[in-house]
Amino acid sequence: MQQLPEVSRLLKSKFALDSQSVRAEFKNGCLYVFCEAHTPPEKSITMAAVRGALVGLNAPGIYDIQVLGCAMGHHEPVWTGHIDPKLLQVPRQR
Repeated sequence: MQQLPEVSRLLKSKFALDSQSVRAEFKNGCLYVFCEAHTPPEKSITMAAVRGALVGLNAPGIYDIQVLGCAMGHHEPVWTGHIDPKLLQVPRQR
């Protein structure tokens, strides 16, 4: 997987929880967003925060976004979610 530090920084700037780690990786057209905390982050709140952080992201080549909620130190996610990148595009002004 390819690390995406600029997307990771963007996501981190939108999350208020200091105890939460957020990183982004890219592989085969899919953006993977890993959200880790001591207690697994709550799915609906995390999904909304990721969606809000990525609105307007102009990232050609991203065809899918997978969000994974994990407990710190565990490799298996507690939950996963999907975001359609087409829904994040901001319509162009005419």
